[in-house]
Amino acid sequence: MSSNPVTPGQPIPMDPSEFTAASVPNVTSFALQGIQPPSEVYVQRDDQIMGFVSTLLPGGETVTITTRVLLAAGPMPGQPSGDGSTTDNLDVTPTQATIHTVQKIVHIPGGQNFTSYTITLAEGYLLSVGIAATALMPGTTRVTAFIARGAAQPTTAVPWMILVDDYPVALQPAGWPPITQIQAGGTFGFINEEQFVPPGAGSDVSITFSNAVRTRLLSLNFALNTSATVANRAVQFQLASGSGGFNVCIFGPGVSQPASKLWFYSASLGQVVINDTAVNNALYFPMPEVVLAVNDILQTVTANLQAGDQFSQVMVAVEQWT
Repeated sequence: MSSNPVTPGQPIPMDPSEFTAASVPNVTSFALQGIQPPSEVYVQRDDQIMGFVSTLLPGGETVTITTRVLLAAGPMPGQPSGDGSTTDNLDVTPTQATIHTVQKIVHIPGGQNFTSYTITLAEGYLLSVGIAATALMPGTTRVTAFIARGAAQPTTAVPWMILVDDYPVALQPAGWPPITQIQAGGTFGFINEEQFVPPGAGSDVSITFSNAVRTRLLSLNFALNTSATVANRAVQFQLASGSGGFNVCIFGPGVSQPASKLWFYSASLGQVVINDTAVNNALYFPMPEVVLAVNDILQTVTANLQAGDQFSQVMVAVEQWT
C-alpha cells in the first residue's frame, strides 16, 4: 500500500494562536449598544407621510419622494418553532438593524396643477426624506410633506409634524432634515459682462437671455451709425416676456438722432439723462431695475430706422442666478 509523500516546500499548519492577520484593523470603531437614537423622529405603523404637489408647468410635473426608515426590528424570516412564547426566535439585536427605503413617484398631468400623495411607514426612526422635481425654475413646483395618523386623505389629515414645504428644482432637490438652500434671487448673483453680435443693417437689436434663471440688468452700451437718409431716429428699448411676447417695460433717452451721425448710447442703474451729443456724440440715460426670467428679451424699437442704419455690438453687464 502506498501513500502520497509530503510535497517539499509546503507550509506546516499553524495553531490558531500562531496566526497573525495580514490586514490592518480599522482605525475607528462604532458602538452598537447603549447609543443615542439616529434620529429625533420615531414613527409607528399607523403614521403616514402625506403632502401636496402643485406646479405651474403647463406640460405637467413628475416629483420623486424617497424616505428612509431605520426599522425598530430587523426582518425575521421563517416560522416560529418554540412553544409560542413571546421570546421565541426574537433575537432582536442592534446587528439586525435594517434601513427600509420607500420611493413614491407623483405625476401631475398637463392641465392639472395640484395633487396629493400618501406614503405608508414602517415602525422605526425616520432618517431622511428627499424630494426631486423636473422643474428648472425655482417657484414653479411646490411640494409639502408632513406626518399624520389615522387619516384616509391628506385633505382631512391633522399633521403632527411638518417635514418639508419647499420649491425643488431639477438641480436642487429639497428634503428633511432641512438644510439652508440658496434659491435664485436669495443671495448675490454672478456678475457677467457679455457682448452680443450686432444685427444687420436696417435692423433693430434683439437679445434673448437664455443662460440663467434670473437676470438683472446693470448697464448696457452700444452705438448707432445713421445713414445719409434724412430722418430723425428715436431709439427705444423694450423688455419683453419670452413666454407671452408682451412688454414688461419700455425705456430710452428721449432724444432723436439725425442722419449721418455716429452716436454712443450708455444706460445704467441710477444714471441721469445727459445729452453730450454736441461734443462727444454720446447719450447717457437711466434704465429701470428689472429682473428678467429665462428667455426674456431685450430689444430696440427705433422709430424711423432706415435701411442703411447700423447698430454696433451691444455690451451688457448683468447679475445672474443659475
